[in-house]
Amino acid sequence: MSKVELVRSFRAMNTDVEVIVCIHDGNTQSGERALNRVEDIFAKVESNLSRFKPDSELSRLNASAGRPFAASPLLLEIVETALKMARMTDG
Repeated sequence: MSKVELVRSFRAMNTDVEVIVCIHDGNTQSGERALNRVEDIFAKVESNLSRFKPDSELSRLNASAGRPFAASPLLLEIVETALKMARMTDG
């Protein structure tokens, strides 16, 4: 069976992104679904975690200035990971 490459290009996080999916079974629908999932992940991360978008969850956290803030699981995981890496590397 021959390999088919599906390519998707888009802008995210202030850069050009190119995603390539290789299909071996000839089912391009599954490849298109994979490309859509990748683009959706980039969009979700950017909309929630961008420090440049005033309406992002991260920007709202920063604006809360130490007041209690109900973080999504995604933001909580990212902040926990960042703090862990900061401890492991002394900042």
